[in-house]
Amino acid sequence: MLKKLFFYCTVIYSGLAFCQTTNLNPIVNLFEEDCSKLPIEKKTKYRNASIEAMINTYSLDSTFTKKTNRDLTIFRQAYGDKATDILTCILIIYHNQSANKNTPIIPSKIIEEFRKNYTDFFNNDISTNWTIKTNNSFNPDTLLEDFTTSSKKFQDINNNQNTNSIKKFTSNKNNLISGSILDNKTGETLIGANIVLIRKDNSNNLQGTTSNIDGEFKFQNIESGEYTLTVSYIGYKSKSISINYEADKPIGFIIKLNDDSVLDVVKVIGDQAEFRKTPVSLSNVKLEKIERELAGQEIPMLLNSTPGVYATQQGGGDGDVRINIRGFNQRNVAVMIDGVPMNDMENGWVYWSNWFGLDALTRTIQVQRGLGASKLALPSVGGTINILTKGVDSKEGGLIKQELGSGNYVRTSFAYTTKNFKIGKFNLAGSFKQSDGIVEQTGSQGFFYYLKWQKQLNNHLFSLSAFGAPQQHDQRKYQTGMAVYDKEFAHALGVDTGSVEGGYGLNYNPNWGEYNDYEVIYNNGIPTDTIWGDNNTVNRFKNYYHKPNFNFQHLWKINNKSSLTNVIYYSLGQGGGTGFQGGQLTYTDENQIDFQTIFDANSGNSWNSFVNPGGPSIDLAYSETEKKSTSILYSSINNHFWTGLLSTFSHQLNENLDLASGIDLRSYRGEHYREVYDLLGGDYYAGVLGSDGKNCVGESSQNLMLREGDKMYYHNDGIVKWLGGFGQLEYNYGSISTFINLTGSKTMYKRVDYFKKQDLVLSDTVLVETIGINDTINYNGQNYTIESNEARFTETEWQTFPGFTIKTGANWNIDEYNNVFINTGILSKAPRFSNVFNYDNEVYYNIENEIVKAIEVGYGYRSQNFSINLNAYNTIWENKPQAGTTVIDGGETVSYNINGINALHQGLELDFAWKLSKNIKFEFLSSVGNWRWNSGDTVNFYLDQELVQSDYFDARGIYVGDSPQTQIGSSISYNFRLDKNNSGYIQLKGMYFDRFFSDYDPFTLNEEKEVWQIPSYSLFSLHVGNTRYFRNSSLKFKFNILNLLNTTYISDAENNSSYVEDTPMNSDAASASTFFGLGRKLIASIEYKF
Repeated sequence: MLKKLFFYCTVIYSGLAFCQTTNLNPIVNLFEEDCSKLPIEKKTKYRNASIEAMINTYSLDSTFTKKTNRDLTIFRQAYGDKATDILTCILIIYHNQSANKNTPIIPSKIIEEFRKNYTDFFNNDISTNWTIKTNNSFNPDTLLEDFTTSSKKFQDINNNQNTNSIKKFTSNKNNLISGSILDNKTGETLIGANIVLIRKDNSNNLQGTTSNIDGEFKFQNIESGEYTLTVSYIGYKSKSISINYEADKPIGFIIKLNDDSVLDVVKVIGDQAEFRKTPVSLSNVKLEKIERELAGQEIPMLLNSTPGVYATQQGGGDGDVRINIRGFNQRNVAVMIDGVPMNDMENGWVYWSNWFGLDALTRTIQVQRGLGASKLALPSVGGTINILTKGVDSKEGGLIKQELGSGNYVRTSFAYTTKNFKIGKFNLAGSFKQSDGIVEQTGSQGFFYYLKWQKQLNNHLFSLSAFGAPQQHDQRKYQTGMAVYDKEFAHALGVDTGSVEGGYGLNYNPNWGEYNDYEVIYNNGIPTDTIWGDNNTVNRFKNYYHKPNFNFQHLWKINNKSSLTNVIYYSLGQGGGTGFQGGQLTYTDENQIDFQTIFDANSGNSWNSFVNPGGPSIDLAYSETEKKSTSILYSSINNHFWTGLLSTFSHQLNENLDLASGIDLRSYRGEHYREVYDLLGGDYYAGVLGSDGKNCVGESSQNLMLREGDKMYYHNDGIVKWLGGFGQLEYNYGSISTFINLTGSKTMYKRVDYFKKQDLVLSDTVLVETIGINDTINYNGQNYTIESNEARFTETEWQTFPGFTIKTGANWNIDEYNNVFINTGILSKAPRFSNVFNYDNEVYYNIENEIVKAIEVGYGYRSQNFSINLNAYNTIWENKPQAGTTVIDGGETVSYNINGINALHQGLELDFAWKLSKNIKFEFLSSVGNWRWNSGDTVNFYLDQELVQSDYFDARGIYVGDSPQTQIGSSISYNFRLDKNNSGYIQLKGMYFDRFFSDYDPFTLNEEKEVWQIPSYSLFSLHVGNTRYFRNSSLKFKFNILNLLNTTYISDAENNSSYVEDTPMNSDAASASTFFGLGRKLIASIEYKF
């Protein structure tokens, strides 16, 4: 019996490494006869189903530790020692072969048992990569040969053999090596994977190919010899297989690739959901799609082909993109990079230009719609976007990429992953871009850098990364009437264009102009000479920013059941955006800003001796020699300093329950002020004392001659403290997976104002906003000035808002193809900073938390050639705040804050992918929303903290604007191979948007509560690529056409906008300000990977 056991082990050792666990009957049948002859303890009858269930359970269990000892004990009691020994041998050998050459994890009791019973037949310690001994009495090769030739059963097994990463099978075609490439986690085929076959004794004998639409590949006319088959795919860990090939004996493989990760911090903290397990609506945008379709755009534009998602470039400038999910703007969409939150802590906004080059290192982008499965207490009302970067455990190599496109767009990128040094492995990347822009004078420049170090020491993984993207870009910042751009388009929508100036073209930008910085020489008030200077082009709206991010991560795998992850991150943002301040803007005959007139007035080139008797642009009240600017460019500075800690402890309670808990700590300070940016020819700009007026210098300064860089108008800090805790329990049993998530948070806000009068902090009281630079305050006989130690810049009290999240959901895998899920939750989140304080450092009255209640159900189907997802959701948003200022009766400007406005977001989402053939794939998506406001509230208007007027605002039935409520899209792609080393693709993609209501201010609606609906539109894009493979490198060419048909469409609009001259306020096309979308855009690129 022991010999026969050894015979089985030898067979399994050579063959079960490729065992396909989905068809185990032939394996079970091999053991049935022998097991039936064994003495059965306790006289329990042997049943095939039991051993099959055991093999299934542990062949799919990659850890082989969860319940092995317990179940083997039960199995031994039922079926006896010998049957258990056979099963144990199968399991150990299986895991030894499927552990990617890593030491398998084997329970100590099993190791001890094999040491005791079978030590004579194994070399070394069987807990490592042991081998079977060969001796005179047993020759494994002979046994295998005899078995293969004498038993047809083994051929049946062989046709279905695999491990969790490789399946080997025979083929009926001669001299052929073929196979399929799959995602090991999802089972999906990987299209376009690179496969290289190299003969070991002749490295020049090299063939290359890519997997087709079904993930299949083949090499024909193969000669006998030893080969290495290497498979690589973007975002996955490469795999190499040694093959000893014999002519006329074709073989095939099913190769399953894993994500390119080792101990992976991102998987622990990144809140990455899984299909058929996590009960949420999700979409994974893989790197293949990013590389094919991004085409010089910012990342959110790629997500337009995700159900329920809408992204737009607004004015068309590089860096001004925004995104909505299910009708919620990006203030209410959680954005993370490798699980670290990125939303601004004051207003929730996301500035995508801060990491424009991140696409070069992105492994995948996961979009979870709805409340999602994030463990953190994030403001994910509409959804969560998690950008996951590549791991540094990928193989050594790099890439160089060059892109060229419309608007003189140029971008050069590189990336490189080093080998694994003793000190660790490094991943570095950089990218430089510059463009003139498609819209007039919306040029941009930017540089992206990225460096990551990672080192694994036993059960510890350390990682340190830094990335940032200093950039600047000119803008077309504000919307205007559509007739300004296109009179014909406006006329077709009912706008009376007869008396309206416009028709300047879709790429018209009213925000720029030119001037020459020449100098006029005066003699006794008479111009006698002119010294010509340089021509300058100026856009009054420019954004410039640099936000470096630093992350230190540590993952400690405490044991097989527990792990602890700590992430410390810091970001330092510096920059702002410019604007115009001073006199009334005038325009040239070319409809551009007349900056020449402004420069001439500031520099003294145009001199009115009556206005300036002291000389050209000389104001004797300030200086006898320096020239005063009356119009300037300012910059609104928004710096921030952000530190955070994420700590997550994960523990497996038993084979079915997993617990994750942790803390989320954040400290943030935002610094906001306006400074003089460009004096446009003058030497200074005149300020005024106090804190009123756009050129004021504050209550603590007397500097009235403002130079470039000096502060004016406002200067304040927003301070945010965040303390969060979370716990998530996951239950998995068979085809059922569920979770429940509880989070608690405490958000604390404080505002510090440096331009208001200062506070006096005395022993018995605090005198708020009491003392300025010229004030002396006497209190209890003591005089105080701003130089006194008791003086401090005025600050508010801490405003504290507790919050919580309760989420739960369940997924049921009905069978291997179908699944259904449901999730529900309630979220209470703190209002944004701007809904707590006004600009006078005062706290709004009646502040309430926002409440979100959501429920969602979904269905999914997945097979090799077809997959479909269908979701339905219902989200109630209570206390959506509306804060701002307005002019009341009497002409006074007052502040208001509305808390009681509620909205209902309902919808259906559908997407499917269908492989029509080996080379053709069709994809479709659709989402239909019903997003409406469904309540009203009393609005109180306050002036100097006193209630001066009340009104009632009724929002019931009004459609939520700013995002289309109907979305339909599809794409069809064809993958082809020109020869064995040359492959390519062509893809046509189309999107349709409808029921798109313009954004609006609730106080501008008419009695009928009408909102102008933007015309529906369709966009098409074409993506073509070709790749040439060499021995250790590849060369890829890509060409993309965005807006293929050059469609004219409106991408953004505001109802009854003040930016429309002489607006009739009729909630129609004539009253709406608009942005037109970009026209046709071409992008070509060449990429070399090595």
